[in-house]
Amino acid sequence: MKLLILFTVLSSVLSAQQLGFGCLGFVGGFAGYEIQGYKPTGLNSYIGSLNTLRSDSLISPGGDFSRLSGYRFGINIIRNRVSGFEYTVKGFYSALTETRDLHIRSVLGQKTEEFEVKLNSFGVGIELGSTITKFLSIKIINAEVSYNTAILFRRIMVNDNQLIREKNTSSAGGIGWNVGGGFIIYLLERQISIEGQAGLSNLKIDRLEKPDGSPFPKDEQSNEPMTDFISGGGFTALIQLNISFPL
Repeated sequence: MKLLILFTVLSSVLSAQQLGFGCLGFVGGFAGYEIQGYKPTGLNSYIGSLNTLRSDSLISPGGDFSRLSGYRFGINIIRNRVSGFEYTVKGFYSALTETRDLHIRSVLGQKTEEFEVKLNSFGVGIELGSTITKFLSIKIINAEVSYNTAILFRRIMVNDNQLIREKNTSSAGGIGWNVGGGFIIYLLERQISIEGQAGLSNLKIDRLEKPDGSPFPKDEQSNEPMTDFISGGGFTALIQLNISFPL
């Protein structure tokens, strides 16, 4: 009887091994570097008006904002292969920034007005792809939806000494999306891989609030609120390292 029980247990273990760890898929984390094109229409208009207002004392003008960059971290909730196809469900957080400044002559020395955009995004996504070889998969479709909030830091410095630091925040978050494709290169079985993706995105955040809660204006001499801080997205790309564990 004891031999029969032992045989049954061993048979179950061997059957599980034949199926293989990871037969239900893989779960893991990732970290990567991301770039995000966007259209900050209202902000670029604001910077342009500052260049005009300070034209008599301007040393170098502030340039247009157009591309954020930074880091993305996330979890591949499930990644699996079925009959030559591969699918992934994931969640992520990204923190991206871009900085521009203008330099002005003043009686105290060189004055710098610096603007920094910080975009925080929480999102989920799905990937559908095809296995090309044991070491390479192509992501035919990568689709993501994200909730985005923004901060605009404004710093005023004279001779590199900071005089003012103002934090303006988005009064409401915005929903964005990203659609594209990519690839996965497996370095160590399916446990360690490098992944790349590129696509087009849509992104919109209308208004900002100043530290006192009042609306951020469309230009320095206006009380009218800015209503198109970020009016659209653009090209986006990501390269990341994945570490996965079998289920």
